[in-house]
Amino acid sequence: MYLVPGGRWLLTVQRPRQRGGRPGSHLEVWSLENEPYAIACVDVAGFYRTATMELKEGSQSITLAVAYETDDTEAVAVYSVPFRDRSEFLFYTAPTLTPTTTIRLPPHPTVKWQSAKFIHQLSLSDGQLVVSVVDPMGQTGSSLLQVFLVDIKSRVSQWLDPKQLRRFSDVWVKVYAYNGYFLLLGPARQSIILRVYAMPARLCTKLATDPASPFLDLGPAICEYEQPLRHDSQFQDIISVSAPSATSISALVICSFHDTSPRVGQVTRFPLPAAGPGPHLPGATRYFSMPSHVSAQLAPSRP
Repeated sequence: MYLVPGGRWLLTVQRPRQRGGRPGSHLEVWSLENEPYAIACVDVAGFYRTATMELKEGSQSITLAVAYETDDTEAVAVYSVPFRDRSEFLFYTAPTLTPTTTIRLPPHPTVKWQSAKFIHQLSLSDGQLVVSVVDPMGQTGSSLLQVFLVDIKSRVSQWLDPKQLRRFSDVWVKVYAYNGYFLLLGPARQSIILRVYAMPARLCTKLATDPASPFLDLGPAICEYEQPLRHDSQFQDIISVSAPSATSISALVICSFHDTSPRVGQVTRFPLPAAGPGPHLPGATRYFSMPSHVSAQLAPSRP
């Protein structure tokens, strides 16, 4: 399930089997206002990977991006989900949508032979899609992680320059597009790091400046923040990241120890570059014990 920040819209995913044993997935977008009802359905012929949604202020639709694998190809289908009152549906049946755009991921420029890559994460902001890809064979040399950027309207796309992923510990990195920024959040040795780049206002214009380059270079980072992991602990996973607010982003991290001590959780807050006047929150970290039978999630952050 995926809940859009604000709590009004919910995405649910089912993975039934299609005829002939081929994998398929069924997704529904729900309105949670008053009596919940599905406003749209999507059927994907392939193995579901992940999905994300974007709701823009003043818009009458949701942009839905769904990542899946089909015929040994990683792809992302993009849908426009219009807001509809339940009374508009014939017999209260939600319409099944077709994609407005389908993006098939090309080979990474550094891959010399068949890759086993798969889509790990999606992030969507202002019509710019960030696709996090993991290559378990490690064919890209310095990192298992690859990042693919897409301008949905123009369908212009390119792989991110691998140098901008350096220092991070491979597949544990979370990637986000938010409010004109590109965020990298992940572990590096005994720290959790947030690195912030400026996203080009129009990705297609940025790519046109150097069409011969196989990679998109976002230039130097605007800022980088670092918070320590618990002393003598071993990083396990970033299990939850809040939706970015106007001033900060928070991560829930799980660590363990080499002995039999209980696991440790930590909630780490990082500041984000201020888009205008207002308070600028400092970074902070809080630790708590995390028994093996306990799970936790972060509540959505507020602006």
